[in-house]
Amino acid sequence: MVALAAMALLPSLCAGATIEFNELGKPSGTLLDSQSFPTLGITFGNDETYLANDSRFTANGSSDSWGIRTRTNAADNVFSLSFDSTHHATSVTFDWVTLWSVDFYATAYDENGGSRVFQLHGLTPSMNYGTNSLVADAGEKFTKVTFHDGAGFVGIGKLSYTTGNEVGGVSAVPTPAAVWGGLGLMGMLAASAGIRARRR
Repeated sequence: MVALAAMALLPSLCAGATIEFNELGKPSGTLLDSQSFPTLGITFGNDETYLANDSRFTANGSSDSWGIRTRTNAADNVFSLSFDSTHHATSVTFDWVTLWSVDFYATAYDENGGSRVFQLHGLTPSMNYGTNSLVADAGEKFTKVTFHDGAGFVGIGKLSYTTGNEVGGVSAVPTPAAVWGGLGLMGMLAASAGIRARRR
């Protein structure tokens, strides 16, 4: 009973997450292709996705200047990320930024081959930014999201997703410190219960 109560304090391992890309712990300019980050529930596609530390990612009010972006300013650069099987997403929200590109596209693909698209055309050819969401159809979950542009650069500064398994809203994927802290608490509660049982 004590163990169950302690485990209830641990965040769900398959809950949603908010990803700020400084969490990847890699230097700016790192090619992320095919790299997996299991604690965040994501894997990057093999399509030239780069990590960048750039002040433009703070345009939406974020204090985090890290994000992911296309490599060149050629037209139709595509970059993508996939959610692992325990993190398939019912919704995805992303901060986006464009530089020189007058177009921005985001496409989320669900488990059954369907897709939802967010697109903007006719942007000014300077810098543009915003925050938008894609929501899966009822009963569906997204497995992959792609982003691409017209001629220019596009980037994603922060990405949040929900899995449909959250209780009381979006909860972050637990950090190792949170997991160890929860296990420590569980051990203390179990030891306390054992001492009480011996005193009877």
